[in-house]
Amino acid sequence: MGKYNNDFKKKLVSKLEELKDKDDYVNIFNIISSNDYSSNSNGIFFNLNAFSDEVIEKLVDYLNENKKENEKETEPIVYTTYCNENRLFKVSNQDKQIMNNMKK
Repeated sequence: MGKYNNDFKKKLVSKLEELKDKDDYVNIFNIISSNDYSSNSNGIFFNLNAFSDEVIEKLVDYLNENKKENEKETEPIVYTTYCNENRLFKVSNQDKQIMNNMKK
């Protein structure tokens, strides 16, 4: 029995299923390729319960690195007005509603 329980492994599997990028799947396959897996025309299948603690730690590390990279890529949304002149400042109703929601 390893140091990771079934609940942790289920959460890990759900995080793996959330991945969308093909490169992520290739990297995960490279991590698990030393273990037993089966493949057919539908894809590659593996039993996470059969993996050693080291492999699970590598998967967790990869997911954490991937999460940090995705957080760096997101840029904050900056509000810009439709016109830059001080006298002709016009705001659409949608923008007014957004600003009111931001105040709450």
